[in-house]
Amino acid sequence: MDRNRSRFPVARGGGPDGPDLERAPRTVVRGRRCGAVALALSLALHAGTAAAGDFLEAAEDLPLAPGLVEDHEAAMVFDKPGGRIVETRASGRHSSSAVAAFYSETLPQLGWTSQAGGRAGSAVVLRFERAREALSLVISESDGGVVVRFAITPR
Repeated sequence: MDRNRSRFPVARGGGPDGPDLERAPRTVVRGRRCGAVALALSLALHAGTAAAGDFLEAAEDLPLAPGLVEDHEAAMVFDKPGGRIVETRASGRHSSSAVAAFYSETLPQLGWTSQAGGRAGSAVVLRFERAREALSLVISESDGGVVVRFAITPR
């Protein structure tokens, strides 16, 4: 093989702004487009998770409010043809109003529609629906922090 030739197609020619992509082999153009798309997706995913924190392991499509820690031993998940049933909880050092505000703002962005909520004793209750599922969050203050109980059921 000639030392001056690569075995991979490379765009040659062009001006000060780079190679002339009109004359470049299609594999190079596709590679650049795929690279740009992959970079954009990576940045979008990273930005989304940085803004919303982590997601629950028991329900991977539900965000975990920043500062909360999921209690993995409390998780119960049933996936059946009629829909999934998920119960889990998380806790942290926040006020119930701050956690309620996070979920009230974040869940509609993920397709959940807010339903009538309220209070159950001293706990804040949030209810949402999406497609064929209902989501209930019971947010109560405990020992200087907050406990959030999540429940997803089929509608």
